[in-house]
Amino acid sequence: MSIELVLTDRQVELVEEKFDLAFRSGTLKDTSLVAHELGRAQPRCFAAREYLSERGTPRTPRDLLRHDCILFTPLAPRGRWTFRARGRTVEVPVRGRLVVNSIPLARDAAMRGLGIVRIPGPLGVEGPAAKQLVEVLDTYAPPPRVAYAVASQRWSRNARRASVPRDRKEAPGATRPVLIVSAARRCRLLHHVRFLPHRNRAVSSPV
Repeated sequence: MSIELVLTDRQVELVEEKFDLAFRSGTLKDTSLVAHELGRAQPRCFAAREYLSERGTPRTPRDLLRHDCILFTPLAPRGRWTFRARGRTVEVPVRGRLVVNSIPLARDAAMRGLGIVRIPGPLGVEGPAAKQLVEVLDTYAPPPRVAYAVASQRWSRNARRASVPRDRKEAPGATRPVLIVSAARRCRLLHHVRFLPHRNRAVSSPV
């Protein structure tokens, strides 16, 4: 199987642009797509210790008005971040000197002390980020965002979906469900794909 991988934050049209499969998060607006839930993660805020030492630690979402924020565009619609406070949804306008459409770039910028970033929670507490970033405003985190693998009705009929059998050892870091796709076709994907050491299998891996 060969894969053409396209990384973009643009909402593509699967059929018109001839994509077989895409990975999306949040609310799905196109009800004609076949969607399989892959996992959930809360958007959370992080900053480097050096930045917080110099600029102070925000205690409430409104404190962000006095801070430099690194905007990852999919998680900052209309330049706003959403929080939960006392059971209510609160939107706060944020701004900064850097706007990116890549989570790794946003996280790296925060690690370099360029501001406060909002990214999926697990990505702020793994690898080098775990030593360099500090979570802020954790009590105001919004509900988790759901990640999906989506496909057109036509593609879904040509693919099979299965989980790893219970008696088979999963690869480290494997995420269910496993998508079984035809090895005879070329598959265009959006987002990041990691292969398992089992024939013709691919699973999503957040970036």
